[in-house]
Amino acid sequence: MTEELKGGVTLFADLAGSTALYESLGDVAASHAVRSQLAQISSRIEDSAGKVVKTIGDAVHAWLPTADAAASAAISIQRTCHGALPVRVGFHYGEAVHEHADIFGDTVNVAARLAATARAGEILTSRETVFRLSPGSRVLMREVGPERLKGKAQAMHLFQVLWEENETDVTRAFRAGGASPERQFLSEQSVLKLSFGRRKATLTRHALPYTFGRDRSSSLRVDSDRVSRDHAHVEFRHGKFVLVDHSTNGTFVTPEGGREVWLQRESMPLLGSGVFSLGGSALQHRDVCIQYLAEL
Repeated sequence: MTEELKGGVTLFADLAGSTALYESLGDVAASHAVRSQLAQISSRIEDSAGKVVKTIGDAVHAWLPTADAAASAAISIQRTCHGALPVRVGFHYGEAVHEHADIFGDTVNVAARLAATARAGEILTSRETVFRLSPGSRVLMREVGPERLKGKAQAMHLFQVLWEENETDVTRAFRAGGASPERQFLSEQSVLKLSFGRRKATLTRHALPYTFGRDRSSSLRVDSDRVSRDHAHVEFRHGKFVLVDHSTNGTFVTPEGGREVWLQRESMPLLGSGVFSLGGSALQHRDVCIQYLAEL
């Protein structure tokens, strides 16, 4: 039987480092340790009124009724597993399809991507979910900014959930009303100018993400065998334009008057002026160089 689930949260909790555990402990002991920790995670989810949908390898897939319940479960999971195998947790609010004791849909896919994007010991969630939290839970959210998740055409605004006791004493970054008028005004005035041969582009925060690659769908297509189909993109975080690499060969950034920096699946703010090259050093591959000028 198929039914649509409305207004709930999908959560994924994924064990990090289990491969190394199998190598160090052996299959039997490591398998026991992994099963024990997955059972603890499942118990924390159930304590928060959630339901475990299934375990997939070293990950737990769950459905919770509210954003507050998901945040509570995620924090409880991290505190319970602290000192054991680190856990990556991601959760996202939305609709899903319930069929044959399983749950499917875009909400599930986004939650899985959030868990995959999180670092070991980190909890990530989406802005859509944060807006559905109670004020008491919102104070535990720290803004990460726009991130482009694998398989998603548009960048999503992500938040980190603070769960360690020393973290919860820091200044909170979430503001329900958004940025101050002064900061919002400055953001609206910010532009990034790009130049690639005869091609020019002037980007504002509303024109992002802006993509680079060999694929015809790229915002700026660079036809070179050193360049990946989906090589890199520019997004806007905390009032700055940020270059994000997700390529095979990397992106090389040289700020005006500075040294060349090699990014590979990393990000870097574009400040002032300079040049970045896709797939090879600008010193050797002028044909893949893009000049930039950030006016913030």
